[in-house]
Amino acid sequence: MAAPGSGTRTPAGAPKRAAPPASRRRAREAVPAPVDPERRRALIAESAFWIAASRHFAPGHELADWLEAERRVDLQLQREGGEEQAAESRD
Repeated sequence: MAAPGSGTRTPAGAPKRAAPPASRRRAREAVPAPVDPERRRALIAESAFWIAASRHFAPGHELADWLEAERRVDLQLQREGGEEQAAESRD
């Protein structure tokens, strides 16, 4: 049996410390770099245009196009932010 206070065992009935949920860990890791809101909106608008063009501007998909464009732009901005942070840490 482990000595008291050695930290190798949790006493019966003591609350166990759980790891944060995976979604919270991913959220901390995936913080996008700060970007000008107007620049982000313009990038999303352009991306949504090209998404709509790829399906020949069929009506009724405007919201889905915009949301997909947001997802793509945010992912790209996140990647760029990670690359910038990596470059700064190398300098």
